[in-house]
Amino acid sequence: MDDLGHLFRLFEIGRMDRRELERLLADLDAEDRRRSSSIGDMEAWARAAAEVGNVERLLADTPRPSSRRRSAGGRRRSVTIDMESYERSKAYLMELSEEDAARDELREAARSRLRHFEKRDGYQYRQASKTPLERYCGLLERQG
Repeated sequence: MDDLGHLFRLFEIGRMDRRELERLLADLDAEDRRRSSSIGDMEAWARAAAEVGNVERLLADTPRPSSRRRSAGGRRRSVTIDMESYERSKAYLMELSEEDAARDELREAARSRLRHFEKRDGYQYRQASKTPLERYCGLLERQG
């Protein structure tokens, strides 16, 4: 979802009623459960995370050209890194994290709006407590 679509969705949340907000939260929770239980999605994320982690570790541990170590037999050790694949994996992980952040922001906006409804509607459904005089009158009516 692009930024404009995300802002429009946040605006819609501000205009939703309680039933629509509860349905939206249920849909977001179902989408999270579906994503967390999908083996294909988890495998793609794990592959991308492993590739990015390994390349970044290799790049961080790369010795300087003057201090290259030689292995047994006098040969230099070298590693070939597929930078295109690394960039694709990194972009995939960034895209997933941005989607998760946007979904979390929508969820928090919906929950905040529901808390507003609960606070507002709580005053309507709360029974007013009786004053001591009203309780005394009630006792007199029951006895008499």
